[in-house]
Amino acid sequence: MNKDEKIAVLGFGVEGKDVLNYLKKHGFENITVLDKKNRNELDLKGIDASGIKFITGKDYLKNGLAGFGVIFRSPGFYRYIPEIIKAEKGGSEITSNIKYFLENYKGLSIGVTGTKGKGTTSTLIYEILRQVYPKQSRSAQDKSLKKSNREIYLTGNIGSPPLSILDSTDSNSIVILELSSFQLIDLNNSPNIAVVLNVTSDHMDWHKNQKEYVDAKKNIVRFQNKDDLKVINYDYGTSKSFADTSLSMNYFFSKEKRVQGVYVKDGKIITSIHPAGVHSVTHEVSGFEIGSVDKL
Repeated sequence: MNKDEKIAVLGFGVEGKDVLNYLKKHGFENITVLDKKNRNELDLKGIDASGIKFITGKDYLKNGLAGFGVIFRSPGFYRYIPEIIKAEKGGSEITSNIKYFLENYKGLSIGVTGTKGKGTTSTLIYEILRQVYPKQSRSAQDKSLKKSNREIYLTGNIGSPPLSILDSTDSNSIVILELSSFQLIDLNNSPNIAVVLNVTSDHMDWHKNQKEYVDAKKNIVRFQNKDDLKVINYDYGTSKSFADTSLSMNYFFSKEKRVQGVYVKDGKIITSIHPAGVHSVTHEVSGFEIGSVDKL
């Protein structure tokens, strides 16, 4: 994406503002914001709107999206509306703040999805990892201490907007992302660790059918490789089917079956995780599994 690219920001909620702030910070100038609200209804507090073109109101898509090199889609916009499809066929790149983040982020990513509970679970993982990797004094001079320090971030649907933290991250960072089907539907990168909760049925007023909903969710694991891993709720058939979607290692949690991962036996929580050769944070992620089983 070059600085002269003609860029559309589709939707000006939290995600659209995140995109605009990032683009402005990095010197992009040919930006158009499109939103169904009237211009005077948009919240521009804290936004540098200088030089930005706004197309707003009920007819904001009347002239389509043709001519834009890149279109940042906010999650509330269905991925396959006619205007987006036509622009894509005409050569436009369709992306989002989450998609752009995952394509440019260099650290360890932990993605969480499910029909219910993903916000609570994401926060739990975040808090566990903050305890495992507490922030050290900025004045610490011991390089060995600095090497062990990892910055932990919470983003996605909760926490900080993803592009607002991207410049602060590096290869030593850990990011936890709460991901909905709206965000997952067109991802082509999966998190290094994917946590799959109870996938049932939801958002049928947005997705065209149940299959599209589940297929969107599966993008959280679809592009993983053999060095990545999945943590899956074994007690839901749809969730369990995610295990065969990619080559990454599978761990499960269950209240009903003995599984490779975490399960309940005689009222006690049992863990059987031996992550040799896997990311060092796997032990900490297993803490989430125990918490999840306890709440099922």
